[in-house]
Amino acid sequence: MWRDVRPDDLATISYTSGTTGSPKGVELSHANILAQLIGLAGSLPVGPQDRILSYLPAAHIADRVTAHYGAMVRGVQVTTLDDPTRLAAAMSDIRPTIVFGVPQVWQKTRSAIERGIDAHPSAPVRKISRWALTVGQRSANARIEEGRLGLWLRIRSRLADRLVLHRILRAVGMDAVRFAVSGAAPLSRDTFQFFHALGIPLTQVWGLTEAAGVCTTTSSATASARSVGVPLAGIDLRLGADGEIFVRGPAVMSGYHQDLANTYRAIDAEGWLRTGDLAEIDAAGAVRIVGRKSEMIITDEGDNISPAIIENSISAASFLIGHVMVIGEQRPYLTALITLDEEAIAADAQRAKVEPATLDVLCERPGVREAVAEAVRAANSTWYRGPSRSGDSYCSTMPGGSAVRKLHPNRACAAGRSSRTTLRKSSPSTISPHRARPSR
Repeated sequence: MWRDVRPDDLATISYTSGTTGSPKGVELSHANILAQLIGLAGSLPVGPQDRILSYLPAAHIADRVTAHYGAMVRGVQVTTLDDPTRLAAAMSDIRPTIVFGVPQVWQKTRSAIERGIDAHPSAPVRKISRWALTVGQRSANARIEEGRLGLWLRIRSRLADRLVLHRILRAVGMDAVRFAVSGAAPLSRDTFQFFHALGIPLTQVWGLTEAAGVCTTTSSATASARSVGVPLAGIDLRLGADGEIFVRGPAVMSGYHQDLANTYRAIDAEGWLRTGDLAEIDAAGAVRIVGRKSEMIITDEGDNISPAIIENSISAASFLIGHVMVIGEQRPYLTALITLDEEAIAADAQRAKVEPATLDVLCERPGVREAVAEAVRAANSTWYRGPSRSGDSYCSTMPGGSAVRKLHPNRACAAGRSSRTTLRKSSPSTISPHRARPSR
């Protein structure tokens, strides 16, 4: 029967998340999927010697392409993980050569490494570990900016890797990694630089289900925190008058399942797919994602702000933060609704030898609110580009135990003006620091 299958025959229907409306069934043919794998081979060549963990939802195209379709076509060894909360343990067991993760996975891995260093009982070990990370960062920057290392930096880099960095990678199961990929959301520069310092240049990809997954990618040699790289082989990409990305090529879907109206809205007569993402393209052809067209915030002064970039900056600044949502449409400031990571709060309490208590109680521990406020200040300092203005600051308790912190009400943030941060805890529940529950 398989001999009767033709390239244009339907291979799978992958449903979109429905964040901008009802979920739509994306019809992908065998030709679409093969075009995707052929395009990826140029930048991310993989084969039977490679190992990957399948832990993302198999309903989404990302896991199918990176793991299962890669196994079928390239012979990649796949280990399927039924419980994503066991990812850290599985990494140590499998020692994958390919790792794909959303930014939150990389941020949590970074936080776990940093907490491990800070919690080490030996002061000399902590000191030399921080020294090694600093050397690693300088070495990574030199390779990016100059293409090589000076003699003295090369010597220190080898020493740092031998004494610390390689041991860290081995401890988290990443010492065999050949390709480390981040996608699906913006990756913070701090997280990108942290892994680059460890010797893992994170590759960034951008794409969508309607184009079988990946449309642009950086490579290990061109890894950058600023862009998502250049189009894959076979992908044509252009920007509309408002900066929206349009793509065309053999990986683009045939249409939405039993939905001609949305298909016609998505794909024009010349085969260009409207992606809904806004971007800029530099002189080298690298694409920088500005934001989601439907999610852009326009302040009362007319500034256009991408909330996702700010949200990821705040999340990356503290391991205690679970989710962040930024709002500010037609307002003179931005407001961030922040929820805390239950697992991280419990782990933090365990290290401090705090007795098991409700989440509300653990969130009121000294330093928790201050850590979140510092994360917001760090995000403001990252994106703020204008002069600072004076402003008041207050902290009050809201019904249900939530807290509001007002920070620099007239201060700009990511081309807009930033101010209030709402810190909201989940509903009361008993959390044992000795047995933390997954937060999601």
